[in-house]
Amino acid sequence: MVNGVSSSNVSTKKYESKKRNVIANAIGITAGLALPAYQIYDTFQKVTPNAAQDISKSMYSFIPDCIDLDKAKDAAQKIMKDTALKDKGVELLFINENKPETINKLKEIMDAAIPPTKKAGKRLNNNFFNIFKEGANAAYIEGGNKKAVLVSDKQFYSNVFHEIGHAMDANKGFLTRTLVKARGITPYGVSLVAPIALGVALMHKVDDKKPKEEKGFVEKSLDFISKHAVGLTALSYLPMTMEEGLASIRGLKQAKKYLPKEDVTKLAVNYAKAWSTYGILAAGSVLGVAAGIGIAKHIKAKNNNSQNA
Repeated sequence: MVNGVSSSNVSTKKYESKKRNVIANAIGITAGLALPAYQIYDTFQKVTPNAAQDISKSMYSFIPDCIDLDKAKDAAQKIMKDTALKDKGVELLFINENKPETINKLKEIMDAAIPPTKKAGKRLNNNFFNIFKEGANAAYIEGGNKKAVLVSDKQFYSNVFHEIGHAMDANKGFLTRTLVKARGITPYGVSLVAPIALGVALMHKVDDKKPKEEKGFVEKSLDFISKHAVGLTALSYLPMTMEEGLASIRGLKQAKKYLPKEDVTKLAVNYAKAWSTYGILAAGSVLGVAAGIGIAKHIKAKNNNSQNA
């Protein structure tokens, strides 16, 4: 009878311990992936023309245009010719809502790049159409049979040189094309590595007492991911941050040919501000993974201490 009670108590304690560890993991995952989850929500929530205008005003207060529109257009068109991007099928579109042909062209490009065939595709297609139409952002975009630098006449047209830099990265040079493709690991700024690394770090227990020669490939791999989850998440953002910086450098190099030095300096300041948002995004995700792991470990440690008391 005594032994039976003792076994029952042990089983109950083990169950309670496992339950608390599951809760700890759930809290860690929630904390670690809060920012990426919000990014995904923000990307797919509906963006109406009015919402795009609000985004535009907010962004413009942080990164206002710093050169004249006609000057930007003239220089950009010359750069497109100099760099032979036109020969590679890249279009330069300055969007003007008072010119229906530019709106129709934008719709054609968006339908090729993000086919509105499924619900998610329709939402993204509509969101980005409104964002570009209302001048809430500029971009280099490609998909289907379309490649285009999209800039609004309303605002953010100063970013045209940065976007031309993206077009150069994607179309000129094997290494930069590889870098652009590597950005696929962080679609819409969300690291695909973060949830995997965080999940492994929380759920795989590294057995440091077990000799390495007794561990198989899978266990060694899980050990590595578990120990370096934060670093691996940081590495996943390198292609994005590097390519964004390179696009600005290449764009400014071309702008120097046609713009006065003071204008190029203003552009460089704007592009540095824009790049900082990618750095902040990456840092937030990395810190989130670190916090998630730290919180879960703290809860598990308290749980273990209470079990041993």
